[in-house]
Amino acid sequence: MKDWLPHSRVEELAFARVWQSVLAGSAGTFGIIASEVDTFTALITTAADTLKKTQDKTLRTHVDSVACSEAFKALTEKMRYLKTNYFNNPPRTVEELSLLGLTPRNTNHTQRGKPQAQMTAEVGWVGSAVLLLKLIYTKASQSLANPHTDTVFQIRWGIHSAISPQSDPERGEMASVPAKPEELPIVLITKRKKELITFGAGDSSKTAYFSIRIDNGKGECGPWCPIFSAVIT
Repeated sequence: MKDWLPHSRVEELAFARVWQSVLAGSAGTFGIIASEVDTFTALITTAADTLKKTQDKTLRTHVDSVACSEAFKALTEKMRYLKTNYFNNPPRTVEELSLLGLTPRNTNHTQRGKPQAQMTAEVGWVGSAVLLLKLIYTKASQSLANPHTDTVFQIRWGIHSAISPQSDPERGEMASVPAKPEELPIVLITKRKKELITFGAGDSSKTAYFSIRIDNGKGECGPWCPIFSAVIT
């Protein structure tokens, strides 16, 4: 199933503002208390302010990028919370959902099966210590791509310093170069094919290692891609 949230931050912010407009006059219809709406509105404001600071590449700083990433993470979590707890339960009418830009849930489930294709990623830097992963199929498995199974992606990553190696799994630090994906300490589950990974200010010159596999959302996973790496700048 395609994720209902837009993939770009500009589009997600516009989508959130549609909800904000609807809830401003109809929060009671959905059983949402005023404090929830106030919190949602504050998250939209913060996301808009931080996004504006990052849109000029010549002026934005690492702090700006991190703040924007955190703001949109909080906004996304709140939107998923509102949808799950107020817009899906109890079930809403088609008219109510259309006001929010949503569609009724499809109860005719397609048999997914186990993913067969393999994902990797193109790597690019969008700021100091901010890495963009653009998920793509490996050339050898493009013919195995399946939109019914290739719905969720598991990204494992970690960092290693050849000069001063240390082990700190919570920060993603590894004492040695990983030999297999399972040794990468950080796990990110996503439905997006573009993800930003933000590293610490002290991680410059360390090497980040990654591996990716497809998850069909039912606990069945495809193969991990070979580990790839990038030096943190």
